[in-house]
Amino acid sequence: MIRPGNWVILSGFHVSDRKDTHVETLAEAPQYATTSTPDSMTRLQNILDRIHFAGLTLFLIFSPFSISLTTIALFVGIAAWMFKTWMLRSWAQVPHSLALPFALFIAASLLAIVTAHDPVVSSVQAKKFGEPLIVFWTLSTLMTLTPHRVFSELADTVKRRSAFRFMTRGIAYLATLDARTYFTSVLVLAAAVSGLAGYYQHFIAADVYGPRARGTFGSVNTYAQMMMLSGLLLTGRLLFVKDRRALGSVAFACIAGGMVWTLSRGAWLGFLTGLGFLLLVKSPRVLLGLVAAGVLVLALLPDPMQRNLLHYELDAERNLFRFDQSMQDRVDIWRAALDIFKDHPWTGCGFRCGVVMAEDYPQHPILKQFRAQHSNVLQLLVETGILGLAAWLAIWVVYFKYAFAGWRDVTAQPERAWQRLGGLAAVMGFHTYGLVESNYFDSEVAMLTFFMMGLSLWRPENSSPQRDASA
Repeated sequence: MIRPGNWVILSGFHVSDRKDTHVETLAEAPQYATTSTPDSMTRLQNILDRIHFAGLTLFLIFSPFSISLTTIALFVGIAAWMFKTWMLRSWAQVPHSLALPFALFIAASLLAIVTAHDPVVSSVQAKKFGEPLIVFWTLSTLMTLTPHRVFSELADTVKRRSAFRFMTRGIAYLATLDARTYFTSVLVLAAAVSGLAGYYQHFIAADVYGPRARGTFGSVNTYAQMMMLSGLLLTGRLLFVKDRRALGSVAFACIAGGMVWTLSRGAWLGFLTGLGFLLLVKSPRVLLGLVAAGVLVLALLPDPMQRNLLHYELDAERNLFRFDQSMQDRVDIWRAALDIFKDHPWTGCGFRCGVVMAEDYPQHPILKQFRAQHSNVLQLLVETGILGLAAWLAIWVVYFKYAFAGWRDVTAQPERAWQRLGGLAAVMGFHTYGLVESNYFDSEVAMLTFFMMGLSLWRPENSSPQRDASA
């Protein structure tokens, strides 16, 4: 007999699990006003809570499938959250330590657009400026525990409707989940379904899609990274939470398979980096043993197999390694990027300037083939200059400072912080992939990464049952 809550594969936390010790936080837990408000204001607040809750839920459901639907859910959810925050005058209660570096990066980006080689073409990138709000939106949602109140109200409504009473027990179970458990469950379930599409495309419809799975996205790299990020989040649970149910393992098989069949080396490398971080927390000896075994196996492989696996060949004339065409294209575009940077060092040449300026650099014909520099660092260096790259790096310095705050408490009880660890691993995977791809400029990937940032910055003392009742 399947219990009503078994479909929630990440039910490692419940509302009652609140015994974590104090660690450094981004902001003190918000204190909501206890004064009474008119009935109309209360009703409006409840409506905004439901829209806010539904927006984030749909954002996570659609993320592994469609950028259009994801963006619609994002706009609706963030609009409700911002209006509610304005109505309650609670802006100061939103964790804001990352606000300054994000604002500096946006300012540097605006400067790059104004001074761009072609400001009109460059200005298109301004549409990404609102994406960092996802970090604060996620954190605010996890702090206010709106899922508990929304599902409790939904259960009461369903009880009064005889046609839907069979759903009462399942909804009541969802009401016992904390925000992190609910939202990570929604994401992983959606990613698992998306992973099945990868199996289908690789094994059944290869004549239509080719050998590389791409899910419902037009880009193999986008699909690979969505599976990578979701897979690392779920890996955090599988490594640190003891659960005999097979649903988590089944979901992981779906997600990992979808990622593997993209044949994307960047996604594989990003996943291995995140996995290495999680194993370092779990058992450094196991990590060291696996690395040593991998190096040994690689060293013992015959030379032709090594070359085929690592995609390189030896250039006998110059006694140099020559990579396969994909990697060689990256090396060529990186060289072109450095030449452009030398001519526009401080504010860059503006977004998407590589294609516009291709004629100015005839020694680099590769610029006519690719509009991206296949590296986050080089892309930002070319398009926003030293100022933009410095602001970008400041974001991650501040993020990792707070993400690793109170680390002793995390390592002492990792089973109680698996979402934080999984989110951190996903962010590390994102940056690893960003060494060979400009994945920050892939909105689908960037938006899910911002969610992972918010998830990994949450602290247990930010929430309390009383806060949900009074919000």
